[in-house]
Amino acid sequence: RSQFRVFTDEIRAYMNSHKNEKIYAMTLGDMTWDLYWYSRSYCFEQYLNEYKGVVNNLQIFHTIGNHDHDMNATGDWDTVIRFRNAVCPNYYSFNIGKIHYISIDDIQCTNDPASKTDGSGRKYNDYVVNDVLNWMKKDLSFVSKTTPIVVTMHAPVYTKDGGDALNNASALTSVLSGYNVTFVSGHSHVCYTVDKSSTIREHNNGAVCAAWWWAGKYWPDYNIATDGAPSGYRVMSVKGTKQTSYFKATGRDASYQFR
Repeated sequence: RSQFRVFTDEIRAYMNSHKNEKIYAMTLGDMTWDLYWYSRSYCFEQYLNEYKGVVNNLQIFHTIGNHDHDMNATGDWDTVIRFRNAVCPNYYSFNIGKIHYISIDDIQCTNDPASKTDGSGRKYNDYVVNDVLNWMKKDLSFVSKTTPIVVTMHAPVYTKDGGDALNNASALTSVLSGYNVTFVSGHSHVCYTVDKSSTIREHNNGAVCAAWWWAGKYWPDYNIATDGAPSGYRVMSVKGTKQTSYFKATGRDASYQFR
């Protein structure tokens, strides 16, 4: 838990210094770790209670990650039941100001039989299933093509060199054709931005936990990702339909981007 205290202190300080602005938060998945649901009795209920105790008055929109799926269940439906019951739908949309936000589940669970509680037998694809794509088509039928779209998901759409990372990236972008789209993703625990076209950009963000399972075994305070990026998060500012953003390294000034 100690690795998150600097982060939550920063969020509180940011909110206190921007009291005249409306501030929201969005997660990008893996708020929990499915192995710890069983070995440490730490699941969504414990996560929700803990963050409510450190960040008050902040509305948080959640996005499901691969480790938020219950691999002790089977298939792509039963594995999201615990998330849906405790947190929110695994795909949904909303408007804030002049931006339309869509949070989707791009993890297709294929494990059958169920994984053991130690994680062995876990199987999934980075893939947006047809149910989600068809829902997105209907959702966007009510949204003007002049409205900017922000799509949050866990697994990235593109690799850092612009290739397809998502198994059906073209199917997803086809649904979004004609819109100005910003994808915001996680999963990789590294940090990069891809301008795929004049209307499609993706920010793949490092994590608040960086790569704790890797760096932490060498030294507890090595909060760095496998690409050397520090632990951090993205700060997005919106004015009308214009969006700007930057990566904020935890515990560093906003101007700190590289060393």
